[in-house]
Amino acid sequence: MPGPQVLKLRYREQVIRRRVESTECNSYSHVLNFITEAWPALVGQQFSVHYVDDDGDKCVLDEQSFGDAVALTRDGMTSLQFFVETPPEAGSRCTPLSASSEGFTECSIADLKTDDPPKEWSLRARVTTTPVLREFERNNFKGSYFTVNLTDERDRIRAIFFNRAARDYGSVLKKDHIYLFRGGQVKPAHKVYNTNDTHEVKFNSPGTSIEEVEILAGRPMPSASSEESSQNSIHAAPTRFITTADVGIFDVGSHVNLTGVCITAEPTEILQRRIIPSLSLQTISGDDCGEDAEAFLLADEYGIVRVNACSSSTSYAAAQSGSSREGYRLSEICALGQASRGSDPSTARDLNLALSSPSAPEEGLSDEPTPPRPTRKTLQYNRPGTSCRTLEEAKEALEAISGFKVCTKGSYCKKDGTYVYKYVCCYGRGRRAGYSCPYAAQIARVDRGGTLGMAFEVVVPASPYDQHKHDQTAGAKSREPILSRVASNVVVQQHEGRGKPLNTFRTLRKRGLLPASASRKSVMKAIYNKRERRREEQDGTGKNLANIRKFCEDHSVRPQTDEEAYCIGYGAGTCTYFAFSCPKLLLENTQGDNVVLTCDHTDGLSWLGLTTLVVGTVAPSGRYRPICFALTTNKKTASTAAVFACIRQQAEALGVAFLPTTILADGAECFTKAFIQVSLVE
Repeated sequence: MPGPQVLKLRYREQVIRRRVESTECNSYSHVLNFITEAWPALVGQQFSVHYVDDDGDKCVLDEQSFGDAVALTRDGMTSLQFFVETPPEAGSRCTPLSASSEGFTECSIADLKTDDPPKEWSLRARVTTTPVLREFERNNFKGSYFTVNLTDERDRIRAIFFNRAARDYGSVLKKDHIYLFRGGQVKPAHKVYNTNDTHEVKFNSPGTSIEEVEILAGRPMPSASSEESSQNSIHAAPTRFITTADVGIFDVGSHVNLTGVCITAEPTEILQRRIIPSLSLQTISGDDCGEDAEAFLLADEYGIVRVNACSSSTSYAAAQSGSSREGYRLSEICALGQASRGSDPSTARDLNLALSSPSAPEEGLSDEPTPPRPTRKTLQYNRPGTSCRTLEEAKEALEAISGFKVCTKGSYCKKDGTYVYKYVCCYGRGRRAGYSCPYAAQIARVDRGGTLGMAFEVVVPASPYDQHKHDQTAGAKSREPILSRVASNVVVQQHEGRGKPLNTFRTLRKRGLLPASASRKSVMKAIYNKRERRREEQDGTGKNLANIRKFCEDHSVRPQTDEEAYCIGYGAGTCTYFAFSCPKLLLENTQGDNVVLTCDHTDGLSWLGLTTLVVGTVAPSGRYRPICFALTTNKKTASTAAVFACIRQQAEALGVAFLPTTILADGAECFTKAFIQVSLVE
């Protein structure tokens, strides 16, 4: 923190600013001294100090986190802001609205949604939803929150309560009750979770105060169904629905309530069971189609799905599908979730809503509607008779047959022993750019037997699934990688230097390499992904058993120097083991009279999940002397005896007679039996 800084301290409604030098405020104790000087009443009382990070989360300030709080000051910012809070028993709670409302302007929700809302405001509104307290964890900070909808005579707004405000008022707010709210912060609404409003209210400060209207006014609270004037009755606002023309203005993944005309209605085929919590089904009536209709509201914790069923049309709201006709589909209704509420699973629907006319197809692509794609087990494949000697040649042949490039998507082994490599269209893997393609094919590895060896045969799907369908997702936008080439190089360098991801993030921020439009969460995710890909690229010996065996074959010769390690023996099959030692350990720790052999199995030392066998001897003084270690696939007598035999054979090759007379180990029978087998061999 070089140079002068502005230290800003906030306690309740008071804010104190003070210009300090870097040497005057470089530790947590200095901050405490400034706080007690500003508010002498806090001396001897219990209080806590907090700061706000880049994501807007409140973090506790202490000796360990002081450096993180100072590092949050970006270029151009010369102030440090800390918040002081006292527990209820140490300080008084915020002043109730009924006791003092001076300086606060009572306004409506419409006034809060303006470009310049009042700074000190109070809102009289009705709570239309039941608050549900939830926990969250972000960047090693745990907190709680809940959301409610507030309505007044003419408008509504969404309110979010965090941490202390959530804990204090989570059990206070009741549905359909009217309250006076104060101490909130008006901010733009989240585009994904709140698409109905332009603004929302956040309650997170110690100045938050809420009081019920009936206590304040001394009279009964007006009912939502009362016929009083609008000044005394605040009704719950109805659910807002958008039209199909407004779909394009929302980001992909946003929660919306959509109505439209249904083209087809077919029974839903459940491909994957998924429990939808808080599932409910309600029947209402409406006249959205110009005639009497019966409507359903299917609600869960993510939103509401409206289904209007009438003689000629049906409307609903759902998520976007991957069809070339830009349809919207409500699918994978969980029968288990419906049965738990007593509804009939057979009433589940799969509704396709056409939003616009199909666009012109790309040259070489099919524009015919494709029926629902079957699963991998039921999909029929054809073999065009293309057989290649290598996998690379088979992939080139597959691309020539399909007409487009393909990329791998894993592999699996069938019950008959045929090994299958899966490939999909590159458009299907390019969802980041807003495209998708359902085309999928396979390459089968076939053992032709005899001198013919292995062959790779191309397997393509049967018609009509043999055609590519490149669809662009509506509303999807291409975007550049979060980390630039220079930033990626910094991540790789710090990863190889054993640097932590958080330190890498700070380095990128200090050098000005963070993208302006990306959030901290997305940048940290990109850093972790880059580190993981780098780790996979650097996987060498030990990635699989075949690599370990190849390493043992190349390092089975005794080295010229006594301190260089080498493989003293290995085996594959039912008795798989890999033993390693060096001539110095074999010479010094295997000779002597009345040699006491000690050994033990241990797990968790190998990333392959192999068991490690450690073998050594015990000196007369009681000191442990290592001989070798081995990797085995089990803890059986055969592999243990094989390792003992390798030690004895290599010791004799060095001119040392390895004849242990005693074994010191746990009660596992494999050690005793292996010791007897090797000791009897002369």
